[in-house]
Amino acid sequence: MGVTKSRKLKLVFLYISIILITVIMFIPIVWMASTSIKTDAEVFTRPIRWVPRVPTLNNFITLIRTPKYSIFFVNSWIIATCVMVITVTLASFAGYGLARFKFPGSELFSTSILLSQMLPPILLVIPYFMIMKSIRLYNTYWGVILIDSAYSTPFCIWMLRGYFATIPKELDEAALIDGCSHWSTFFKVALPLTIPGLIGTAIFSFLWGWSEFLFVFILTRSDQLKTVTVGAAALVGQYAIDWNLLMALALLANLPLLVAFIFLQQHLVRGLTGGALKG
Repeated sequence: MGVTKSRKLKLVFLYISIILITVIMFIPIVWMASTSIKTDAEVFTRPIRWVPRVPTLNNFITLIRTPKYSIFFVNSWIIATCVMVITVTLASFAGYGLARFKFPGSELFSTSILLSQMLPPILLVIPYFMIMKSIRLYNTYWGVILIDSAYSTPFCIWMLRGYFATIPKELDEAALIDGCSHWSTFFKVALPLTIPGLIGTAIFSFLWGWSEFLFVFILTRSDQLKTVTVGAAALVGQYAIDWNLLMALALLANLPLLVAFIFLQQHLVRGLTGGALKG
């Protein structure tokens, strides 16, 4: 009886903690949505009003009617999609190779890939800038895409390496005995079994490409190449901040990600944890 009571208390504490954490996480989203439909006067009203007295969609209309913001969204989609495709392709090949083929220093090489993620982006900005300048990819789509892909690929390689390691090697050996080459074994046997891992990797790399700010800010000069994150930062002026317009832009920028996460969260969790038992 005492064990049952103790377990019930733990469950109650767990559920209360989950509810509190969820509420705390949703407060910024609710505030963002509330501010996005406020007028300029209500933004600075005191005491704070969570529900505006006069809701307005003028902020969203302004964003839609302003051409540069449409360009920002198009740029974000282009960059994020290209980063996703490049990252998933490279990570799938490298992850399979590291999981299946052993060579001198393979474990050290695998560990060094993950350690590269410990370097903060700000530390790499100047080298990346100099490289892009020297190969004439500064202020281009491909410059940003390559750098974002280079930064997100190591973690995705490690994730898929662990996922490929969970697939029995006997399947590969059976395919080779049946006459398949290593390439055919990869495409016809291993790859279809790692769909959850590929989806998780794709989501992670797309989110990185969509939300990345620093590299886009440094490696682009023209407004025609700016993304939503950089465009949002431009609304923060030296003497004033367009809070309602900024929140409207942030809401529009996060809406596709929230929708995608709601529908694909199971695949993301399976992709991130599928290779946790083997590495």
